[in-house]
Amino acid sequence: MKKKYVWAISFFFFVFHQIAIKYNFSNPLLDSWLDPLLFIPVLIGGIEIFLKSLRDDFTLKPIFIYSFAIVSVILFEIIIPSFDDRFTTDLFDCFAIFTGTFIYIKSN
Repeated sequence: MKKKYVWAISFFFFVFHQIAIKYNFSNPLLDSWLDPLLFIPVLIGGIEIFLKSLRDDFTLKPIFIYSFAIVSVILFEIIIPSFDDRFTTDLFDCFAIFTGTFIYIKSN
């Protein structure tokens, strides 16, 4: 599947989930892993689509995308939970972030 389709599907589910939360629909399983799973495909995919619109041959290297995922895990799962009680450290979030990263990178 093409990266732009992975981005579009991820973006749709991310927005749909946020709207569902706003209207008090809550599912503990979805609430805990869906946003981390979709984080990299939505953010990096959006950036890559924008940059490809400026320069047709632009592609982010996988090392950059994995590095961004590592920094995100460190920031959101280690650093921020150490001083902000609204965030918790969750190993499943780390797996979800890297699963989303892997899915995005493997799409062509």
